[in-house]
Amino acid sequence: MKSTKFIFAALLFTLVFSSCSSDSDPEPVKEVVVPPTVVPPVTQPVLEAKITAFSKNYGAPGDEVTLTGENFTDKIENIQVTFDSTPAKIVSASATEIKFILPATTYLVPVLNLSITNTKITNTVKNLYNGNIAVLNPVVPGAWTVLASPSDNNGSVNSIQILDNRAMYYHSEKVITFDGTTGSYFYVYRSLDEGKTWKQWTETASPYGLPFHASTNDTGWSLYGVGSIYNLSVGGEERTKLFTNNSFISSIVSNDDLSTGTVVTLNGQVYKSTDGANFTNEYTMSGSNYGVGYPTASVGTDHIWVGGSKGTTLNDGFAMLPFLLYKKSAADGWKELFFSNTERNTVFSDMQFVDANFGFALFEGTNFSTVLRTSNGGDSWTEVDKTHKFRKITFKDELNGFATQGNIIYKTTDGGLSWSVDYTHDEDIINIKCKNNVIWGVSKSKILRRYL
Repeated sequence: MKSTKFIFAALLFTLVFSSCSSDSDPEPVKEVVVPPTVVPPVTQPVLEAKITAFSKNYGAPGDEVTLTGENFTDKIENIQVTFDSTPAKIVSASATEIKFILPATTYLVPVLNLSITNTKITNTVKNLYNGNIAVLNPVVPGAWTVLASPSDNNGSVNSIQILDNRAMYYHSEKVITFDGTTGSYFYVYRSLDEGKTWKQWTETASPYGLPFHASTNDTGWSLYGVGSIYNLSVGGEERTKLFTNNSFISSIVSNDDLSTGTVVTLNGQVYKSTDGANFTNEYTMSGSNYGVGYPTASVGTDHIWVGGSKGTTLNDGFAMLPFLLYKKSAADGWKELFFSNTERNTVFSDMQFVDANFGFALFEGTNFSTVLRTSNGGDSWTEVDKTHKFRKITFKDELNGFATQGNIIYKTTDGGLSWSVDYTHDEDIINIKCKNNVIWGVSKSKILRRYL
């Protein structure tokens, strides 16, 4: 009995002790997570900047160009100028100017992009490249490239102009027959991107020798009709009358900013402007029975040669023979040279001067052509070739030149003494012209180009 009571007491004590021990343990501490303080971002106001001008519309890789504008930054590290995807090196920057170095690019007219940190850029420049800058990468000599023509050149192509920015302009006759009546229309076409794209620049309504002069800004002078010259806006889209004469105007020569220029009429009157607005008579040929303006060559505005024909009486009757009206320097003034010893029915077909003294001329006869050369600015000429029937000639320098005969382009490397076939086309080549290491040709439906 005592044993039973002892066991019960021991059990009761154990239960009580366990209960007390459990009540005395501390409760576990719960972890309190405090969220971090959220700092709202500081919104920087987007600035507005504007490009208003370029120091030049085109240049070569390595040239320095200045962008002028408003609200730029002086922190070069925040500025990037790219041409397509090619970055340009920034030279200096201020609130109104950013100077950089033109990079080499793949295309002649890459897309210009200016970016400034936290700034919206607006380009307000309106130039011939649609607000871009052309990059004149060094040309790589190569073979002839055939391009599509912007028009059906089914008549004459009496003049080609190649500019220092590699723009190419040419004057084309389009012959159209409608209701049994045939008529001719005359347009100037131009490409600013080495023949990739073309635009009809202006209509001249004139068949004469050199009826337009374009500038590197895509402005220019042009005939509209036979006796009036017009000032053309960028793109040739707007005409403003500049000069009117009662005789047919056959040749126009000007400097690039159109501030100084000369026009020559078919009957040998020469008019000059020194302000790009007013023309005065500078020279008038004597006699009659002549037609001047086929062709024209110039080196600047003080060295001008205008070919044509003048009448004379030969043993077998009256004939029109080649004639040259020229000014080889401002000091010499205008002179006349009559090629009286040439054969009847000889036409002054083409002419080019590579500098103020050295030039070439092409006479076409009934069954022959004659290439002539001068080394004294046109005072005297020497025949160098009379073995072909060339239609047009062009020269890179005193030795290297090209000529067309039908669908064949010939090449000379000795100043016209000997010629070899350089290229055979699938159409007759109407005209050809070389300048700044590029040569252009025009056929009925194609444009030809070769880098030299």
